[in-house]
Amino acid sequence: MYSLKGTIGNLFMRCCAVLPLKKKAVFVSYSGSSCSDNPKAIYEAMKELAPDYEYIWLMEDPNVEIPGAKAARFGSFRGLYHMATARLWVDNARKREWTVKRKGQYYVQTWHGGFALKKVEADAQDKLPAQYIRNAKRDSEMADLFISGCTWCTKNYRDAFWYDGPILEYGQPRSDIFYRDPGEICRRVREHYGLDGETRLALYAPTFRVEHRMDCYDMDYTALLSALEEHWGGKWKILVRLHPNVADQQGMISYSDSVLNGSAYQDINELIVSSDLLISDYSSCMFDAMEAGKRVILYASDLERYNADRGTYLALDELPFPLAQSNGELSAAVRDFDQRDFQSKVKCFMEKVGFFNSANAAERTAHYILERLEEL
Repeated sequence: MYSLKGTIGNLFMRCCAVLPLKKKAVFVSYSGSSCSDNPKAIYEAMKELAPDYEYIWLMEDPNVEIPGAKAARFGSFRGLYHMATARLWVDNARKREWTVKRKGQYYVQTWHGGFALKKVEADAQDKLPAQYIRNAKRDSEMADLFISGCTWCTKNYRDAFWYDGPILEYGQPRSDIFYRDPGEICRRVREHYGLDGETRLALYAPTFRVEHRMDCYDMDYTALLSALEEHWGGKWKILVRLHPNVADQQGMISYSDSVLNGSAYQDINELIVSSDLLISDYSSCMFDAMEAGKRVILYASDLERYNADRGTYLALDELPFPLAQSNGELSAAVRDFDQRDFQSKVKCFMEKVGFFNSANAAERTAHYILERLEEL
């Protein structure tokens, strides 16, 4: 049932179970690919509220510097030791096969999708590997808490995640930055890419395909830039942000002075805050950008194939975003973008799915977690 690595890791965690639990919290985001998303927001709130905890981030690169925390390599013996001896785990993806949870440990599963367009977990069970399904079911059995950003998400957890435990409806902690002054974030992003204050950004952030194919990312960047400058004026650049599952194939993207690598930047929500427009396909980041008050356009050149491969909860034409299925349609969607009509549709949609995010979800979530830890 387990791979060799999974078997060894599982045995190692069981051996570490004889060690005492420590006042320690272990955070993971996207299996160690970045310090980001809901775990990052909760971590930043927790370290202010509970400075006496030891904070560990499991990362692919253990040399990364994270203020206030130590990093350990994801999947390493050192990382497994920290997991086995920590009182708290916070993760936004499913735990791997080697994971052993002990009595007295508290596990928060924040999930990374939020409001989801593409079918997930039990609703996509026939499309997912058997090993993933086994891990997902075990992960939900171990979880003590899920967090939700809308009433639709709460129902989705109940229906598709094999989970019947507590769900915290405080909103998505990662979305708190959408309600704050964007000045410092914009300055940081522009400094990272060497941009002046006048350049406008379009963020292209598509999701991955089941077989990790890249032919679907066929955007005509030259035509898009022309349409952006014609409709909204000014100088534009495009940030291309690939999903973590295919970020290792970013070499297949033709970057230039006007097409920048957004995959190397740690936090996609900071890129959303700094951008004037998000273009995506089926990724849940469209809903994050919507909540941030950003313009959103969908570009899905493989819609029929994607529906056959994975399926969606809603048809794309049910969403409040303009839809393009070719480069010509994408340029037209930019040139025809009606801000007032867009905002009206977004407002109706958010009311329909029951968004309840706020500016302090991370702090409220951290308080809740610390209260539960005191009860253990």
